[in-house]
Amino acid sequence: MLIPVHVTGASCGVPTGWGSAVNAAQVQPGQVVIVMGAGGIGINAVQGAAHAGAGHVIAVDPVPLKREATAKLGATRAFGSIAEATEFARSVTNGQGADSTIVTVGVLSGEHAGQAFDSIRKAGTVAVTAVAPLAVDSIPVSPFLLAMFQKRLQGCLYGMMPPRLMSFACWRCTRMAS
Repeated sequence: MLIPVHVTGASCGVPTGWGSAVNAAQVQPGQVVIVMGAGGIGINAVQGAAHAGAGHVIAVDPVPLKREATAKLGATRAFGSIAEATEFARSVTNGQGADSTIVTVGVLSGEHAGQAFDSIRKAGTVAVTAVAPLAVDSIPVSPFLLAMFQKRLQGCLYGMMPPRLMSFACWRCTRMAS
């Protein structure tokens, strides 16, 4: 039996989210990671960061039910806003900030990317998996801090998975029998 098309879209959320943490953000053991957005992709980014050994996996979502779900899947803390998450990350890093922030919100705005940039430490990474409307054409980021603090903005399409693996993962999920 084929799984209906409206259900299969979630199947690609697993490698996309997981790859956002493991490939794009390159999460390492002991690191502090913020995941903005705990939907289908974000929840898998939480799992990827936890599996990679992050010391703190901080989920951010305005929906309480989603925040609760992240605790069962690897988040060590969850907050309703990026401001709260950033404050917590700084409290556990001597004021430095997260090693990486993975942006998986439903509809990306420049403000989301700017907030993620402000949440990371020197030489930290922002992995942007969320997609913005084409009309969004700016991100409020200080060019000085980008260069002098060696911060990294990394775009992430399908979890940066090799196309053959991503295609197989999505194809397999559409062919699962009940």
